[in-house]
Amino acid sequence: MSVSDRAYIPSHCLEPQAPPASKAKRPPFYWVSGLRAVGVVLVLGYHFYGQWLPGGFIGVDVFFVFSGFLISALLQNEFVERGRISLAAFYRRRVRRLLPAVLTMLLLCVPLSLLLPADFRAQLGQQVAAVLGWVTNFYEIASGGSYDAQLLPHLFIHTWTLAVELQYYLVWALVLYACFHFLAGGASSVARRSLAKRRPSQAHSGLERARKLASSLALLLALASFVCMQVFYSQSPDLSLVYMSSASHLFPLMLGSWVGLNAGYSHTGLVRRLEKLPSLAGIALTVLALAGIVAMALLMPFESAFTYHVGILATSLLCSVVLLVGRGAQARLQRIPELKPIKWLASRSYGIYLFHWPFYIICAYGVQAWCIGHGFDAGLPFQVAIMVALLLTLLIADLCFRLVEQPFRAGARDAYKVHLRQLCQASRGMPGAVLATRRRERALAAGALVCVLALLWTLAQAPLVTSIAANFDSASLTASALNLSQVADQGAAGGVAPPKSGAAAKQASLTVYTIGDSVPLDAAPGLIKLTKGRVDCKIGRAMYVALQMVKAKVKAGNLADILVIATTTNPHPNTLAYATDICKLLPKGHRLVFVNGYAYNTSASAQITRLAEGLSGLSSKYPYVTIADWRGAISGERQLLAPDRTHFGDLKACSKLYCKVVKAALARAQAGPAR
Repeated sequence: MSVSDRAYIPSHCLEPQAPPASKAKRPPFYWVSGLRAVGVVLVLGYHFYGQWLPGGFIGVDVFFVFSGFLISALLQNEFVERGRISLAAFYRRRVRRLLPAVLTMLLLCVPLSLLLPADFRAQLGQQVAAVLGWVTNFYEIASGGSYDAQLLPHLFIHTWTLAVELQYYLVWALVLYACFHFLAGGASSVARRSLAKRRPSQAHSGLERARKLASSLALLLALASFVCMQVFYSQSPDLSLVYMSSASHLFPLMLGSWVGLNAGYSHTGLVRRLEKLPSLAGIALTVLALAGIVAMALLMPFESAFTYHVGILATSLLCSVVLLVGRGAQARLQRIPELKPIKWLASRSYGIYLFHWPFYIICAYGVQAWCIGHGFDAGLPFQVAIMVALLLTLLIADLCFRLVEQPFRAGARDAYKVHLRQLCQASRGMPGAVLATRRRERALAAGALVCVLALLWTLAQAPLVTSIAANFDSASLTASALNLSQVADQGAAGGVAPPKSGAAAKQASLTVYTIGDSVPLDAAPGLIKLTKGRVDCKIGRAMYVALQMVKAKVKAGNLADILVIATTTNPHPNTLAYATDICKLLPKGHRLVFVNGYAYNTSASAQITRLAEGLSGLSSKYPYVTIADWRGAISGERQLLAPDRTHFGDLKACSKLYCKVVKAALARAQAGPAR
């Protein structure tokens, strides 16, 4: 094995008796790689403890900026040093960097999903195909998935970021190849070396033209992507399109690319100016930038308009500042050893990101389902499950880094051969040392085969649809038939109610109109029979849509006497304000019933709880507002809910209980004052 080959094999895979190599070079971006540690900590905090870190999702943008910076710097430096960019070698390195860890995650996590309720494995084959095709972002957009709130979180939804990155690699590498080869293809090796040795004035002018063109394209693409995000946000109610689309979430990568082109390996004029920045000023800028990132992680919710208009862009710019300052201070930072915890997290950040979400779903939801099914209060076990998921993530990510990522990046065959040789030499003199090594090889092969068979069997057993979706389909068809039948009956009767007298006539004359989301959709047939009025429920409907529907009814002058609003499963920061607007919009002589929502230990639980408290305040403020307490009724019957702990599981029992709650609220509303 040549010395050049050894340079690509991790140090822990080299033989102990090997002759000492030349002094290893320090990382080209010393300390700056700590941004990866920041990014992974923010993502873990958001997914595991989102109530304390509601904006931790910006860790993804930290990853994006650093990735764009590193890729662009590497490709530019390759041309400067070698006079060409090898696209085949670049794509080969990317595949060896990304694919082995992804395959390991699938082989381990797909069989472990058997610990979850069957609904979590619905369409699991499609999810795995999307992961292997690097199109998870498009799959989630097409399936209507929302990053922050789904009926049942997909096991591999987090790989949408890998899809965006790979799509960026495919396109941006071609752009840089075209820029440098067409504009700087005639640059001499002397010119390239002079540029690498900080004498850009002697470099071929084509190099500078190519770099400026690529930098301009990076800024133009960043601007176009940011505009796409604004357009998508203003026109699409689905945040998955806004957040996961490559078109709208490309700008963090492109801003990082601009930094990489202007402050990468090669010493440009910008780098020389940054090197003159006083140390104190650089420290102050870095601290302020990191403080800004942390502040947004603590204060910025995912669904806020500020996030898409300002927050993600601001995070990307602050990360760019950290990279620029760190690039200028490399000479000084080289003298300061990196902190081991930061270095450990940064090097294993990819594996931590890959494994944390499946382990979170398996531990948290699996434990919750078991505890609820056995009648236990799952509050403490839920926190224990989170800690178990975190520990498993760190352990498996470390093993994956040592046994999968490093050897494959080095060239799996040679690296594993050297690693096994090292094991033999370390155990020399022990009985059966060689046999033990062979047994390890056989054990690894057998384990991999078992994982593959378990993965295939799990995919074959995965249901095509969830029980929740099946309930929705059944309830929707029944409700549509009942609504049509009701309209036909009213038309045949000429729209005139049978004559009654006294209190009975007063009660019978009150019409009811129900607007709901996915939860009352399951109870829609029962609600139609109960209220004798129209029930309009739709999956994903929010309070803002209900407000628009009420406005249309008021304008047309055909609003029912009692309005029932049950759109509390999909709360947003302004949901309570929209509910207040409905209260104020209600015409005189009408009554309003709000059905509060319930979600047990999900990402939306805290918001739904706050909304329920706010609706109670509205009922105290406005006498004509009544609360149907679905939250109080179902909290003691959680075992009836579906695995998502929000929707109906036992359809018959939940529907009966829901209708009972609404019936009691209607009776109180009829007995109370109208507006």
